[in-house]
Amino acid sequence: MAKSASRGASKNSSSSPATSFGSGWLITGFMLGVFATLGGQWLLDYGFGNNAIPENSSSAQESNTDFEFYTLLGDIEVDVSDVEVVNPEEDNLIYWLQAASYRDLADAEDMRVSLLLQNMEANVKPFSHEGVLWHRVIVGPYQTRTQMNNARQILISAGVSPLLIPEYLSQ
Repeated sequence: MAKSASRGASKNSSSSPATSFGSGWLITGFMLGVFATLGGQWLLDYGFGNNAIPENSSSAQESNTDFEFYTLLGDIEVDVSDVEVVNPEEDNLIYWLQAASYRDLADAEDMRVSLLLQNMEANVKPFSHEGVLWHRVIVGPYQTRTQMNNARQILISAGVSPLLIPEYLSQ
């Protein structure tokens, strides 16, 4: 019976040497980090010898710099009176944005429906490239760059990387 009473009791009541050994490594690592930081700061402040750059030399060098472009460009005049000003909003372009391109028509229709739910005018147009039929999901048309850029930002915020397709109007 005496054996069963001592069976559950712990024989080692003092702290284990592994715990004190680990705290020694912790203190050693901390001290090495402090010395490395202080040593690095000392090297940055005083350098490795006489290779340190004096602080006043850069300001003295800047004051001796002469800029020649004032004299080179001083006599040049540009006459802009004959230049025709074109409003970029009134150019002869219509802007389309390609939201995606799929080989499967069902995938293209799914993308078109998701764009319609975001209140964007989208169409699917077939396109053949190197004998392979693709289905482009096209958003637009937009008459001005401002409208096109607003639609582009909406597509980008929805996670779509649109491709700009400009189309020249015939006159």
